[in-house]
Amino acid sequence: MTVPANSNARKSPAIAIERMFPVSIIQDRYFGLYSGGLWFAIAMSDAPWGPIDPEPSRAQFCLDEGPNGTDEEAQAFWRSKPNWIEAADTPDEALAKLRSYL
Repeated sequence: MTVPANSNARKSPAIAIERMFPVSIIQDRYFGLYSGGLWFAIAMSDAPWGPIDPEPSRAQFCLDEGPNGTDEEAQAFWRSKPNWIEAADTPDEALAKLRSYL
C-alpha cells in the first residue's frame, strides 16, 4: 500500500514507533553542553552505528564514544549528528523529538 505524503497515516505513532524500535534513552554525560539536552534517544539502537562495521551498535557507540566520548568526540558528533538520535531535557521529550523527525 502506498501512503500519500500528506496522509495522516504517514505520521501515525504506531508507524513511527515501529521504525524506531528498539529505542535506547541515555543521559548525556555533558549535561547538554554539546547536544542541547540532558537526555538523548537513539532509534534502532541495536543497529550498527557505522555503515561498514557491524560493531558496535548505535547504543554502545553512544555510551562509549561519540556523544559520551571525549570533549572533542562529543563536539564533532553533535555538529554533524545522524538522524537516528535526538536530545532534549527529559527522556520523554527526547523520544517525542526523535519520533517527530523520523
